[in-house]
Amino acid sequence: TTLIAGLTIKCIAKHKLNFASFFFPNGAPVVLAPLLVPVETISFFSRAISLGVRLGANLTAGHMILHIISDFGAQMLASVPWRAAWGVSSVPPCCFRSVSWRWRWLWYRRMSSVC
Repeated sequence: TTLIAGLTIKCIAKHKLNFASFFFPNGAPVVLAPLLVPVETISFFSRAISLGVRLGANLTAGHMILHIISDFGAQMLASVPWRAAWGVSSVPPCCFRSVSWRWRWLWYRRMSSVC
């Protein structure tokens, strides 16, 4: 919001009174000015918030997709048939950060059933 405020002040300094024409579209009837100016003003200042929310949501979604894909890949590499076929059976499951807790839990469960 600081960036938007700074740019708004710079635009007001550069364009002077013509900056107010941004809130009243060209070709709109003057009768609609009391309705259009508040709507355009609210739209102008809420744009920064809505773009920030969209950016945050897209970053979160991207990280979630990367986590899901990496988790799937780690599970595929940690499975017994793939390890034997690729020759990576010596790689411990704790190398895969996203699935290491599952492997520890399975190991403890397996050990407790043996004893």
